[in-house]
Amino acid sequence: MAKTSMRLLLGSDAVNAVRSTLESRLKEVEAWAEYSVKTDY
Repeated sequence: MAKTSMRLLLGSDAVNAVRSTLESRLKEVEAWAEYSVKTDY
């Protein structure tokens, strides 16, 4: 049985909107990753 989604997206517009937002956030994370990991100690 498939695991139930905590965030059920209804309709292609919702899927596309969330996908676009997440892709944008991932690009930002990747752009700053070099600096972010330098704070490890």
